[in-house]
Amino acid sequence: MAATSSLRITVDLSKDLEKATKDLVRRELLIGIPGDGPARPPEPGEKTPPSNALLGYVAENGDEELKIPARPFLLPGVEDARDAITKGLTRAGKAVLDGDPNGLEVGFAMAGAAAVAAVKKKILEGSFAPLADSTLEARARRKRANGKLSQAESSKAARLELANRAAGVDQSTDAKPLYDTHSLFNSITYVIKDKGAN
Repeated sequence: MAATSSLRITVDLSKDLEKATKDLVRRELLIGIPGDGPARPPEPGEKTPPSNALLGYVAENGDEELKIPARPFLLPGVEDARDAITKGLTRAGKAVLDGDPNGLEVGFAMAGAAAVAAVKKKILEGSFAPLADSTLEARARRKRANGKLSQAESSKAARLELANRAAGVDQSTDAKPLYDTHSLFNSITYVIKDKGAN
């Protein structure tokens, strides 16, 4: 009878898996407009402009007192990206199980980038309550630093929209809500951070 032998090596990866799982659970992905982001440029005569985060909140929810209608863009935009976000977060979870710490960040970044792109697309293509005539008039009167009437894109668009309204033409897409100076649009981002961290 021949002798047989076997060698069995057992590697306990439970500690690595536990650490990776904790890394996944402690991280969070935030989509929106950071409150500590760069300040919005002031309008003529405006001393302290509201932050883009405040403007985004008011745009999303409206303000009855100021008679600003809700123009939801953030939550619907994120909802539009649900499949891409899920794909990125799934990749992050798989990376944890595979012991790939870089894959966790890559998956979160994929999800965040997809959400930001969808929110920006919603701003550009969304159907929102039209701007008030007073808002259009203020945009149309916007002046450059030298005191001359601005020929900027938003100023021209406001004048065209006012002319269309005066002529009885239905709302055009020339003067878009949420997309005047592009400051709000450009402030939309994602952040990956530890839960509870400021």
